[in-house]
Amino acid sequence: MAKIDFTKLANEVVEAVGGKENIATVTHCATRLRFVLKDESLASEEAVKAVEGVLGVAHGAGQYQIIIGNRVSLAYDEIAKMGVNAGGGEDIVEKGDLHNESVFNRVIRAIAGCITPAIMAMCGAGMLKGILALLTALKVLSDTSGTYIVLYAAADAVFRYLPLIIAFNASKQFGCNTFIAVTIVAAMLYPTIAGMEAGTKFLGIPLTVVDYHSSVLPPIIVVFAYSFLEKLLKKIIPDAAYQFVMPCISMAIMVPVALLVVGPAFNLLGTALSKGYEAIYNISPIIPGIILGGFWQLLVVFGVHMGFVPFMMQNVVTFGYDTMCPIIGPSNFSIPGATLGVLLKTKKKDLKSVAGTATVSGILGGITEPGIYGVCLPYRKPFFAAIVGGIVGGVITAMAGAKAPSIVIPGLFTLPAFLGEGFVGMVIGMIASFGISCALSYILYKDEA
Repeated sequence: MAKIDFTKLANEVVEAVGGKENIATVTHCATRLRFVLKDESLASEEAVKAVEGVLGVAHGAGQYQIIIGNRVSLAYDEIAKMGVNAGGGEDIVEKGDLHNESVFNRVIRAIAGCITPAIMAMCGAGMLKGILALLTALKVLSDTSGTYIVLYAAADAVFRYLPLIIAFNASKQFGCNTFIAVTIVAAMLYPTIAGMEAGTKFLGIPLTVVDYHSSVLPPIIVVFAYSFLEKLLKKIIPDAAYQFVMPCISMAIMVPVALLVVGPAFNLLGTALSKGYEAIYNISPIIPGIILGGFWQLLVVFGVHMGFVPFMMQNVVTFGYDTMCPIIGPSNFSIPGATLGVLLKTKKKDLKSVAGTATVSGILGGITEPGIYGVCLPYRKPFFAAIVGGIVGGVITAMAGAKAPSIVIPGLFTLPAFLGEGFVGMVIGMIASFGISCALSYILYKDEA
């Protein structure tokens, strides 16, 4: 594959979506540039797809999503250099409303914006955790050694202090002061708060003892609520006193509200949702195996898959493990399986190149977009093959009871993060998914189609 000039790609993409003036904000996930445009009608999908290095365009979660692939961060960096509102800000709330988005789309967009920037760190940390688990199991490293303690701190920090990362991203999404937002959420993690005794009261009101480390929903809602308070205070506090009065009032109000109302309520909601999913899983793991294993890639196509990450994280907080993420593993291997089937059968040189790159990307890193948009969707039958393979692999994995102690993108490089109960079943599910998808794709695909 030819080397991509990301400076040229960034300029052409920005022009194709209507110019800098039409971009309310832009963020990115593992493979996509995610734009919120002021007027989506000004964007030319044909022009975007014609840009060298662009794999496709998707619409979902209130965003105009441009699929770049593994090196999307390089394109994002070039766009940020152009002075585009990168990473979020007040415009993402105010201008986003101009699209008459549904409530669902706005919620998914906000959640994705709070979570996706941290995915790379979470994947790296999860992989490091898996490697440490493997080394301790093989007696290569002791879990009491200084080496282990330092490396485990590196691996666990992003999960333990995830609320602070979420607060930072949420402040960009909701257009409020970043440092005050992070400070408010940091108070929820303060040692004396996390370790307070039952029955402790604030102004006579009992405080609920909740450990907010690794929580997802509470920091999002707390920062969302703070953004409204900040806007209200901007209107009523004189400019001369605003710089110190606004932060003082905000922290004095929001920290108690977070600890008395928002935190306990949404922690309870998150726990209820996790237990609801767990109940379905316990009734029949086949159900989530079919849904997540077979149809996860459809969620990827519509760009709403990141909305499930908070539920996976909540499962880890509630139970100490998650069963959703392992089931996605076979789905992630179904796409490279389908692209390999096409690679083995097609005589088209260009398609062989695309299919080969997509196969490697999917197997090693679990990045399926190149395969989805470069091969499976354009030719349809390979996508059908991937769904069938994903269902079979997902059911095998779910029935094996595979569990993940942390959340990572399932791929060959991240497999160590899944070591533990049901790991062998997950590997068998991935192999089955890959093999079935490959065989079906090879049988169904025809060059003349």
